[in-house]
Amino acid sequence: MFRKIFALAAFATIIATPALAAEAPVRSFVRDGVRYSYKAIEKNGVTVLQGTADNRNFRLEIRGDKVTGTANGEPVAFTVPDMGTINADNAAS
Repeated sequence: MFRKIFALAAFATIIATPALAAEAPVRSFVRDGVRYSYKAIEKNGVTVLQGTADNRNFRLEIRGDKVTGTANGEPVAFTVPDMGTINADNAAS
């Protein structure tokens, strides 16, 4: 579940904000009752998402379609699906 939510957030950040400012605003959304708040910064060609999900910390580094980092102290790694896959998954839900 976290993987899909992080993939959505990561994908939305990549598409919506090609060049992120050094002092990025805090963004947030709620999905399935979980509040996600994060900042996104671009650093040396890597997009970094750092924030919380229900008061549990996460930090994700996005390089192309690969995402690595930690969520709630646990390592995570996955690929970001394309928008067509995300839309198809949401339509099926």
